[in-house]
Amino acid sequence: RSTIFEFKAVSPEETESAVLRALKVEQQLRKVIPPEEANNFCHRMVLHGRALCMARKPDCGDCSLRPLCDHGSGK
Repeated sequence: RSTIFEFKAVSPEETESAVLRALKVEQQLRKVIPPEEANNFCHRMVLHGRALCMARKPDCGDCSLRPLCDHGSGK
């Protein structure tokens, strides 16, 4: 059985922009999450993503992070 994956080609500029956004978010989180909680926070975010925020069908209606989320808040 074979699986075919489709990848969206992105330009170097799009890649750089995504990396810069990720670094900005990380810097913002470091200001509010103590280092000793960072690992637990990461695991909680992964679990949240698996339970509610699936890429193909996010459950925004039941999400407690909705006010903070660009997708959920319609930004």
